[in-house]
Amino acid sequence: MKIKERALEVLGPIMPFLSFVGQAYREWSDDKALRLAAALAFYSVFSMAPLLVIGIAMAGLAFGEAAVQGQVVGELEEFVGLEAAKFIEEMLRGVRINETGLGATLVSLGTMLFGALAIFAALQDTLNMIWRVQADPDKGILYVIKRRLLAFSMVLFFGLLLMGSLLVGSVIAVVETYFAYLVMSPVWIWRLGDSLVWLIFFTAVFGAMYKILPDVTMAWRDVWVGAAMTSILFGLGKFAISTYLGRSGVGSLFGAAGTLAVILMWIYYSWVIVLFGAELTQVWARRVGSGIAPGPGAVVRPKYAREDPHEEMRGAASRE
Repeated sequence: MKIKERALEVLGPIMPFLSFVGQAYREWSDDKALRLAAALAFYSVFSMAPLLVIGIAMAGLAFGEAAVQGQVVGELEEFVGLEAAKFIEEMLRGVRINETGLGATLVSLGTMLFGALAIFAALQDTLNMIWRVQADPDKGILYVIKRRLLAFSMVLFFGLLLMGSLLVGSVIAVVETYFAYLVMSPVWIWRLGDSLVWLIFFTAVFGAMYKILPDVTMAWRDVWVGAAMTSILFGLGKFAISTYLGRSGVGSLFGAAGTLAVILMWIYYSWVIVLFGAELTQVWARRVGSGIAPGPGAVVRPKYAREDPHEEMRGAASRE
C-alpha cells in the first residue's frame, strides 16, 4: 500500500499528461490508425513524385529548379538514406511536364495535379474519421468540389512553404559560412538552427493540414499546440526510423525492390506518427482547448452523435 501511495505521489504531477497521452493512444488504436497509415502510404508512393515536382517548380521560381531539386534530394538523403534518395531523384527526372505542345503540356500538368491531389483527398477523409465527423450525405456535388479545392490549396501551400524553408535554410548556410571565417563557432549551433527551420516548416505543414483539411471548426491555438507536438514527434520518429532502416537491412530482404521497400516503410511509419499526432491534437482540443465542432456541410459521425467522452473532462478543465 505504501509503495502504491509513494508511486502516486511521485507520478502525481504528470498524471494528467499520462492520462492525456493514454486517451490519445486508445483512440488511435480504436480508429485503426495502422490500417489508415498503410492506405496513406500507398497513396503517398504515387503522389510523391508529382507533389515534389510541383513544389520544386514553385520554389524554383526563386532559386532555380536544379538548385532546389539538389537541396531537396540532399534533405531526403538524411531521411531515407542515399540509395532511396537517388531512387526518388530518378523518379523526379521521369516526371516532367511535356513541352512538345499545348495539349501534351495540359495533359501532363493535369496528370501531376491529379496525382498530387490524391494524397490530400485521402488524408482529408482520414482526418475526418479521427475528428469524428463526416461529410453531410445530403450535400451535393458542389460541396464535394469545394472539399477537393481545399485539398488543392494544400498542394500550393506545400510549394510556398518549401520555398520559404529553403530560403531560410540558405540564409543560415550563408551566415554560417561568413562567421566561420571570423570566429570558431561550434558546429552544433548551426545544426540546431537548421533543425529549427525544419521544425517550423513541419509545424506549419501540420497546422495547415489540421486546420484546412478536416470538415471541423477548431481554434487556431489548439491547432498550433497539436501541430507543434506532431512536429516534435515527427523529428524524433525520423531519427528512430532512419536508424532502424539503416541497421536492420530491410532493403536487402527484397532484392531489386529493396529501395522501394525502404521508401514505403519510411512513409508508412511516418504516417503512423502523423496520425498519432492528429489524435493528440483532437484529444487536446476536446479535453483542454476550445473543443471541436462539425464545420459547414459536415455532421458528427453516427457512432459519436449521442455522446462525447471528452466533454465532461473538458468542462472540468475549463472550470479550473
